[in-house]
Amino acid sequence: MSKTIKEWSEEIKRLVLAKFDPWISWETLPKACTYLHSEVSEMFEAWRDDDRELVGEELADIAIRLFDTANFLGYDLEAEIEKKMKYNWTRPPRHGKTNI
Repeated sequence: MSKTIKEWSEEIKRLVLAKFDPWISWETLPKACTYLHSEVSEMFEAWRDDDRELVGEELADIAIRLFDTANFLGYDLEAEIEKKMKYNWTRPPRHGKTNI
């Protein structure tokens, strides 16, 4: 059976607490953003190299970094996604402030 977002968040938090020194806080959010950005850049590089397997691995890295960041900032990512998706269903298709 697959894990829920909440279960993955909890497992990632356990891993970070067991293997690393948690450093993410509101004050260090810019640093966490650079780490997320680096994972997105690595995914782009994998795409550019036409390495589909590595793209999947980098997507997982992005999710893990995102869950880690949400955990240590005190956000329930599952609840935030649910809230945002509910809103997204009510709005027109847009990217940023531009209609698509």
